[in-house]
Amino acid sequence: MRIDETVLYEEFVRARMEAVALTDKYREAYEANAPDRDLLWERVVDQTEAARLLLESWLESGHSEPEETERDLVAQR
Repeated sequence: MRIDETVLYEEFVRARMEAVALTDKYREAYEANAPDRDLLWERVVDQTEAARLLLESWLESGHSEPEETERDLVAQR
């Protein structure tokens, strides 16, 4: 995988992980009827869209298969 493809893929993985973390926070805020849950939902939507755009860019770049899976990247943290 070319270095620019690797960087783009890693950016997608980070963005996706952040979207998942925000979704978890939103779920907790929703269950607690927290006043900031609407703001959290907007952040979830924005972060999910950012991750989607990064994924589309990576796919359009004519990528080769990633050498490491997302699970491998998470395990390294």
